[in-house]
Amino acid sequence: MPKHYVLPIDSNGNGLFPIKQRLNPYTNESWFCGGCPQLFGGTDQGGMMETLYRETQEESHLKVDLTGDDIFYHLVHTHGEMSFYVCTKFAYNPDAYFPKLLSKQNKYRETTGEIFTIDMSDVPTDTRQNAAVRWVEQYHVRSGGRRPPELSIAQLMLSETAEAFRLAAETYQSGDLRFPI
Repeated sequence: MPKHYVLPIDSNGNGLFPIKQRLNPYTNESWFCGGCPQLFGGTDQGGMMETLYRETQEESHLKVDLTGDDIFYHLVHTHGEMSFYVCTKFAYNPDAYFPKLLSKQNKYRETTGEIFTIDMSDVPTDTRQNAAVRWVEQYHVRSGGRRPPELSIAQLMLSETAEAFRLAAETYQSGDLRFPI
């Protein structure tokens, strides 16, 4: 099944990311890249835009609302059935109300609900590994010293998510993104 992922980036170059739970809420086992910053997204249900909207709402715990038309979605990477986008029109409310009832549903427990930001102009774009290292380092600094497990970091460095992150940074740094006026 196709999967779609998105990285919201604002006009100041701030990329917004969810933090993946260390344990899979469906199996209670360690998760691939558990504890690491991730992109919003998941399995296609209803098309790309509907999937990205729903997954972003769930994984941000209602803090990020993709509000843009398709002209504000920029495809930055594909691999197999996975597509990775940047979205440049969205609303971010770090204090959004998140009902306790929703917090018990597994689909809302895939991430911590924490939103992490990084300056995309400060991301090295030479290799996915260097981009992933910066991603994890910035999370470590901005989270007050939290660090994902070493296995998760190693998985992230080799992942298509890290490549999409690198390409999103490269696209932002090139000035090729369209932002709302």
